[in-house]
Amino acid sequence: MRYRIIRLSEERRIPQPSSEIHVTIRWLTVKQISSYLQISVAKVYQMAQEGEIPCCRLGQQWRFDRDEIDRWLRRR
Repeated sequence: MRYRIIRLSEERRIPQPSSEIHVTIRWLTVKQISSYLQISVAKVYQMAQEGEIPCCRLGQQWRFDRDEIDRWLRRR
């Protein structure tokens, strides 16, 4: 299955006042996704450029939606 590259803006969440602030990171960087998937950064770039992994390009940077990556992993 091939994924097409789309441009999206990052989702912004405004934390509610509380004693503890929990931040949900939805969009991961190449370095973060390589750690999450336990593969090399070079392999992440290769997979992104070939459309093998769900991702989007924001300017010159690749971003990966954590929810979409989890769905992609379950389908594999």
